[in-house]
Amino acid sequence: MNILAEVEGLAEQPWGCADHLHAAIEAMRLAFGDALQYNADPDVVPVPIERLVSREHAKLRRAQIHPDKARYAPDCSCCHPRSAPQHQLVYPPKPTSTCIHHAEGGALVTARLR
Repeated sequence: MNILAEVEGLAEQPWGCADHLHAAIEAMRLAFGDALQYNADPDVVPVPIERLVSREHAKLRRAQIHPDKARYAPDCSCCHPRSAPQHQLVYPPKPTSTCIHHAEGGALVTARLR
C-alpha cells in the first residue's frame, strides 16, 4: 500500500506493535474509503485509477493519519458527505454491481444502486 510506504519510523518498529498496527489500520480505513467512493465498473463509470494508486494521492491520504487518534469510519464523501468536501460524489448513470467468487465457494457481492 502506497499509503504506508513512507510512514516515518514504521520500518524500524516491530511488526504487530501498537504503533505499527495503528498505522496499518488507519491506512486501510483510508484505502477502503477510496474503494467505497469509486466502487464501480470503470468501463461504465469514470474511476480515476491512476490517481488512486499514485504516490501523490498516497501522500495526501497519509497526511490524514494521526499517530495518536483513530478514525471512526472510512473517510469518503459517500459515507459522510460533509467529512470530505474535497471528494466529489461519483454515482454511475445506472446501477452497477461487482461479484467476486472464490474457488472454495466464498463470494463477495457489492452493488451501487443510485
